[in-house]
This record gives sequence, structure tokens and C-alpha cells, in this order.
Amino acid sequence: MKTHFLTADRQKQLQLDPGLAREQRVIAQSAARRALEQGNNAQAFEYTGEAFEIARTVILSLHNPATSTQTLAEDFLAYGALALYMASQYENQGEADVAQYLLEQSQQQLAALQPLYAAEPDIASLIRSVMQSLDDNEQPAATTLAKPH
Repeated sequence: MKTHFLTADRQKQLQLDPGLAREQRVIAQSAARRALEQGNNAQAFEYTGEAFEIARTVILSLHNPATSTQTLAEDFLAYGALALYMASQYENQGEADVAQYLLEQSQQQLAALQPLYAAEPDIASLIRSVMQSLDDNEQPAATTLAKPH
């Protein structure tokens, strides 16, 4: 089963422009939803994989200090939710080892990023919650963020 959805060039382009990447993630998620509604599971998987990799690219890109807490929260929640969805799709296809690897890698990436948000306790707390959700294999709670700044 496919595990890479973006080319290195596309990833680099999106990493340089997180705003564009966020837009592209939403577009890919919408396309996945439409494909599911039309019963095209394979195409939905492709779009969701693309959205997941874009979400990862966004959280790994340089953090603009002007980015709102709400936007950062949405980035981390999208990443966690997409990781869980992709893992469930791999499990449904009998690829439990790939699903487990994806969840572990996602947790490790979040753990590496968490210290960078020490000055933003709401985001640091949200990252911990998303990591716990990945560990528990359940959807992250959007209510983890106390309030947008």
C-alpha cells in the first residue's frame, strides 16, 4: 500500500509557504470527502494521504510568530486527526505494521516539536493531547485548547 503522497519538490514548496500549504490541505481534505461520498475509497485514500503529508509539512515548517494560536491549534489537530485516519485505513487494508509505524512516527514528530512551543502553554498542552490521542488511537479533542489568542 502506498505510503508517500507528495514529491520532495512539492513538499519543499509547501514548507516555504505554510499559508498555501494550509489551503492545499483543506482542498485535499474536501476532495477526499467528495471521493468518499462517491464511493471512491481508493481516491479518497490518495487525497487523505496528501492532506496528511501537507499537515506534517505545515507543523514542521518554520513557525511565523504572527500565526495565531487558533491557526496553530488547527494545524496540530488536523495532523493528529489525519494520522489517525490514515492509520485506520492501513489497518483496514491489513497493514497493521504500517499503521503502527505511522502513529509512532507522528508521536515522535510531535514530541520533538513540543519544546519549541514551551512559551505557548496552550499549544504545548494541545500537542501533548494529540500525542496521547495517537497513543490511544482515538480522535484528538478540539476542546483541549483553552482559548484562542
